[in-house]
Amino acid sequence: MSVPPADQADACSSSIAASPILRGCSPADYLQPFRSPCSAESPQFTGMGAFCRHASLDSNSIRTLDDYAFAVIQAMHESKRRKAEEFSKLPQDILISVIMPTKNRGAVIGSAIQSVLVQTYSNWELIVVNDGGDNEVEGILAAFADERIRYVCLPETGGAGQARNKGNSLCSGDYVAYLDDDDQWDPDFLLIALNELRSKGRRFAYSAQIVWRGFDESTCLGVGFIHLVFSPFNRSSLENSNYISMIACMHERSLFSDVAGFDTGLKRGIDWDFFIRLTEVTEPLAIPCILSHYFSERAQTFVSMRGSYRLMAHNIYTLQRSRASWLESLEDDSPARKVTVFGLSERQISWRADNYPLEICPKAAVFILSYGSVKHARRCIESMRKHTPGLSLLYVLHACADEAESAAFAALEKEYPGVRTLSCGASFADAHGPAFWDVVLQSAKGCDAAIMALDEAIVSPRWLEELAYVLQRFPDAGMAVSRKVLPAYSLLIQCLAPRLNANFEADLALHSSVIEEPDVEHEGYYALQRTPLFCAMFPITVLRELRDSGQHVPLDSSEFSAVVRAVTRKKIYYTPFSKVYCIKR
Repeated sequence: MSVPPADQADACSSSIAASPILRGCSPADYLQPFRSPCSAESPQFTGMGAFCRHASLDSNSIRTLDDYAFAVIQAMHESKRRKAEEFSKLPQDILISVIMPTKNRGAVIGSAIQSVLVQTYSNWELIVVNDGGDNEVEGILAAFADERIRYVCLPETGGAGQARNKGNSLCSGDYVAYLDDDDQWDPDFLLIALNELRSKGRRFAYSAQIVWRGFDESTCLGVGFIHLVFSPFNRSSLENSNYISMIACMHERSLFSDVAGFDTGLKRGIDWDFFIRLTEVTEPLAIPCILSHYFSERAQTFVSMRGSYRLMAHNIYTLQRSRASWLESLEDDSPARKVTVFGLSERQISWRADNYPLEICPKAAVFILSYGSVKHARRCIESMRKHTPGLSLLYVLHACADEAESAAFAALEKEYPGVRTLSCGASFADAHGPAFWDVVLQSAKGCDAAIMALDEAIVSPRWLEELAYVLQRFPDAGMAVSRKVLPAYSLLIQCLAPRLNANFEADLALHSSVIEEPDVEHEGYYALQRTPLFCAMFPITVLRELRDSGQHVPLDSSEFSAVVRAVTRKKIYYTPFSKVYCIKR
């Protein structure tokens, strides 16, 4: 028998006292029943810095509630408490629109509404969009008798994308947040998300989230803890798999029209596609506070349409490629296999050019390091000539003992006017002392920067401009590093990066052991402790210091970057906006 709407509203009101989430209690307190002993298999975080470095590559890194996890969770709560105390003193003069899609969820929607009503930021409107379901929810909303709640019923079911698009069309607020009808927010969600955006001058933010299994009516918590979801912004990771939750985000309303809303043609991955497009026109702000709670399988009916994961992956990947500034099909070293490579989206390139312009584009010499493959060198040369306007100084440094191969490299000069080839002998292993750098510096005479790239690199539009921008953006940069992208469906993804989804491209440039600082200045850049050389730009002054130091470390060693840091006292910065493919041998 259904519960009368008025009684249900009263029941929801009385549940606040029973719900540690709605009361804003520390998660470290109410997660105690789910505590687990420390395990050698679980990450052992030594603080928030170590957690964020690890979470940059694994957004679900807290799966076991051991002592290390509780230390991170408590630190997140303390940060939340301090922010809430600071922001509570500010005026609540900006209207926030909250959009809640629903369909036949009368049994659970009351607690979701209650978590909006208890928000410490009170200047909001709640737009509940019934996606073609029954009208039970209308009576439930009326029982709350709050003029800030608005209701609209769609004549036919169209899925969460349609419902959210409709909600956005009715918004009056300057900012938009989303809450599903079976989930809950921390009482400080709106207060912290809005004021973090305003104080940092950002347009889009997301926070940490706890994912629960089911819902226990007696404790007002999940039946079980699944994981805590959070990651500092990692552009290439987001393109491989989604780590941002719809109910953990807030954005300027104007952003919605900038990216043309939700794609209603998708059955799954609607939120993922939306976040990829949002981050093509703005840098998101990651807030390391637990501000939302997702209750998996709490309700048996779904607003979002269901479909196969494989089909969703195919659709999302197809959409990414459809927006690309450049797309091409290449052969890898297996003639029977084709791989698809593509650049940043047209929208992102335009936005980057407008918002991150180079004051002066440095004159750079490009050095392609080839280990004896003329085929790879030729493909790399063609890629760079195609996507690097004004490129004039391009050298191929090759290491091969065979005279026929050396002659084939020399023939590249006739095939590609302007290209010069330099022999480094039979091996690069003995070619990186001061004499080697003398050759490089002499070849790059008159240049401000030099680029070192392996011959397996395939560059995309704006690759050089983005590396150059890193040197301009960070005066302490001694080395600017691009993405190292393996094409989708590559067998090497499973071997080299098993944590990543092989249905999508995979970036091999970032590893938790090499990250020094994630999401630098909340702009998507990463400071690295070290990195193997793949495609990087160096100020000429750095190469001079390397020569003068007398250091003798092979370029194909990961220790090379450590030498750069040690000799120059400068940092290594990674940029996800310089997209370079790695077509492995």
